Amino acid sequence: MLESSPDWANSTAQLQKLLVTANGTIEDNGTGMLQVDFANKFVGGGVLEDGCVQEEIRFVIAPELIVSRLITEELDPNESLLITGCERFSNYSGYGRSTHWLSDHRDSNTRDSWGRLGTEIVAIDAKVCRNLSSQLLDHALLRELNKAYCGFCCESDARCPVATGNWGCGAFGGDLRLKALLQLMAAAEANRPICYFTFGDDTLCREMFQVWESASSARCTIGKLWTYILEAAEQLHTKKGGDSSYIYHYIIDRCRLSLDNDG
Repeated sequence: MLESSPDWANSTAQLQKLLVTANGTIEDNGTGMLQVDFANKFVGGGVLEDGCVQEEIRFVIAPELIVSRLITEELDPNESLLITGCERFSNYSGYGRSTHWLSDHRDSNTRDSWGRLGTEIVAIDAKVCRNLSSQLLDHALLRELNKAYCGFCCESDARCPVATGNWGCGAFGGDLRLKALLQLMAAAEANRPICYFTFGDDTLCREMFQVWESASSARCTIGKLWTYILEAAEQLHTKKGGDSSYIYHYIIDRCRLSLDNDG
């Protein structure tokens, strides 16, 4: 549970190291990292019904996770769930309706002093979104920032990197670029590097790296990024059109201007 949220507007944290890739998955390539479950507020979502997206797939290939449904209430906006030690039994292919069992999986992860497998999964639930403009409202941005931060700053055994991806961007309707940027900011505030899997989206890989590189080169603080997002959101509202690529371009331009002024 998050007792108090960061002062995002005045945060002096800076973006941490980033690995962004269109290849691989959190469960296959996130060994040794804090692995994000794109959760429903009722953890497990539709795993016992007809759901078959990121969370449900993760629960099916590591069925011990289903036990969490017996002991976890609805997640509040300031809550996340950390699960340690689940064993994976299956490999799969596909996604959604195309998902099917592929083969047995032998979990070779190391064990800790308690004898638990070293897999750490954190469940964070995103808000259901209708459009980009609703996601750019101050309270909506703060909700997602604080929820991601609540998950990323959880008390795990080590401050390992976060393995995540397009959190809340499927059935929940979240904007890919915006959700990626908010997770970068939350990871920075939690002092964790981030490994981001775009699930085959090469364009998002390129755009994320460009905005990360610009902000890192300009030593842009999270407080400044927060201000830039709000400024870009206001301009999008005034223009009554455009998509989230404008936010990335705006941040890159502001960071470039900051570098020029410093020079």
